[in-house]
Amino acid sequence: MKALSKIIDGLNKFYRIFYYLAGFILMGLLAVSCFVVVSRQFRFSPIWSDELQRFMMVAMVFIAIPYMASSKSFLVVDLADIFFHKKKKLHDMMIIIGEIIFLALLIYLIFPCIQIVRNTRTFSTALALPMAYMYALMPMSFFFGAVAMAKNLLERFVISRNASDTGEAV
Repeated sequence: MKALSKIIDGLNKFYRIFYYLAGFILMGLLAVSCFVVVSRQFRFSPIWSDELQRFMMVAMVFIAIPYMASSKSFLVVDLADIFFHKKKKLHDMMIIIGEIIFLALLIYLIFPCIQIVRNTRTFSTALALPMAYMYALMPMSFFFGAVAMAKNLLERFVISRNASDTGEAV
């Protein structure tokens, strides 16, 4: 029985390689995507980029299948989990901070769009409502989402600090 347990543990460790390999392919996919976005700002668009991204996406999925079968899970390649799996608190805080930054960026980027819609005086077809009202919901949603993420981050600090003061596990 111990020998079988060791074999299963060894196979689980072996299949974990597929998880990390899929994560590194995802990192490469993100790097290529960022390179393409930046290069287009300089009026250069590599002809190979779309094809490479497609191949990388397919490779990531098919490389992850053995891991998914072994772990009885769905395809989730979490780069933060790959690099911070032993630092759960740091991982959670990084995710929340990243979400806050992303929502703040969305708020910043959406305002010019609302101004354009408002200036063009676009109205809905049936109700004849200004479309600027509809688009104004986006920054409001992003703002309240960012506030909710900040609340979650604060909660995480307060809960972990109170737990460490009382000696409880977080």
